[in-house]
Amino acid sequence: MILDESLAAGLRNLAQALSLPPAPLLLLIWLAWLLRQRAQGWARALLLAGLGGLWLCCTEVGAAAATRLLLGPQAPALQWPLPPPADPQLAQHTAILVLGGGARQDVPEVRSGWLKPLSIERLNYGAWLAKQAQLPLAFTGGLSRHSKPGDKSEAELAEVYARELLGLRLQWLESQAKDTRDNARFSAALLKPTGLRRLVLVTHAQHMPRALHHFRLAFGEQIELIAAPVGLRAPDAPIELLDCLPSSEGLARTRYAVYEWLALRLGH
Repeated sequence: MILDESLAAGLRNLAQALSLPPAPLLLLIWLAWLLRQRAQGWARALLLAGLGGLWLCCTEVGAAAATRLLLGPQAPALQWPLPPPADPQLAQHTAILVLGGGARQDVPEVRSGWLKPLSIERLNYGAWLAKQAQLPLAFTGGLSRHSKPGDKSEAELAEVYARELLGLRLQWLESQAKDTRDNARFSAALLKPTGLRRLVLVTHAQHMPRALHHFRLAFGEQIELIAAPVGLRAPDAPIELLDCLPSSEGLARTRYAVYEWLALRLGH
């Protein structure tokens, strides 16, 4: 059984790696090399497409285009201060929920687990919102599918980070979720009984469409959801030369957009 689970996890990781840039474009270039003798015209076209696509997907311009094409217009920045609810009493039943973006276990520097950069960016923003609006803060994130006995859940690591680095206590911790669908399902089970009526969702802009989809299914119309995206690109930001040159940030953004598009289609 353990072997079957390990094999399934390995195949899943392999499929993901081959689906995300730059792997498909590298495969295109490899195919062009295989056809260089038998079909030079096709080989040349595939090579140009592969190299051009590889360059584009590694740029900020390409990442922005991929995000718009695959995920649609990005969610706008959260209106601040929060708009008052139609029913003034609902203001007392509002909370902020941060969705985890991953954690590392056994980090040598701290001799423990540590949140990944995506989680830290989200939690920092969620904590800032909580302090500004004097609202309770919650976090959802469990163990990865590759966790070992003794590993701490992402929510537990977030609690330590919030307390020791941000000076903030997390009101609710959801520590079972393994994906976004779980985030929504388990958070609904945790938060519905509390009487909350408005929930501010904090996650990255690319992840927000999928998060809202699953949270609307889990919460129904019982709770109003307010998007608070992180990592937004200013809509009127001018395009600079560096935005057209390959960078690790550009590739990461493109990969994230493609990943979110695939995950949304697969229902994860």
